[in-house]
Parts: sequence; C-alpha cells; structure tokens
Amino acid sequence: MGESRLTVHDTICKQVSSRHKSLADFAISHDIIIFVSGKSSSNGKVLFDLCRSCNPRSYALSSGSGLQAKWFREGDRVGVCGATSTPKWLLESIKNEILTNNY
Repeated sequence: MGESRLTVHDTICKQVSSRHKSLADFAISHDIIIFVSGKSSSNGKVLFDLCRSCNPRSYALSSGSGLQAKWFREGDRVGVCGATSTPKWLLESIKNEILTNNY
C-alpha cells in the first residue's frame, strides 16, 4: 500500500477568525441573536455557528422577511450582527424591522 497523506487548507480568512472572541462575547451578552449573511457565505456560516454555539437562540437570515415573532420574548436584549461582507444598510434594515414590528 502507498503512503497516505492528508493536506488541510484553512480557508477561513484572518478577518473572520480574528472576530471570534468579540463575536462570542456579543452572542453571550444578548438574549437573542439575529445573524445576517448571504445563504452561500462560508464565512457567514462559520460566524453563525459560533453565535449558535454561544447562544442557542441565534437565527440566521439573509433578509428581514425571514423574521419570526415567535423567536422573540418580551424584554429580550436583541443583538443584530452579520458576516464581514454583510452591508451595514442591511443590518440597519433588519434592526428597523425588529423595532417597527415590536418584536
């Protein structure tokens, strides 16, 4: 038999990996996390998985139309965050959707 070799390539960019501590702290400090990123974003998936591991009430969205009232409880501290490529206007839009609908 030939010799087996395994090569691993870390495909998560430094900009994403350097956010882990602050994002984990953010997720822990809120009752619910709304994480916004593109559905096919691998960096978004890694960051959302981190949020979910720190806060099981983390939900991933690509737009405000996915918000569900049943996720929210009265008095919740809601955190809205996203992947490195998520535009600020989209985060603001989802924040405003939450505030407007009194989630």
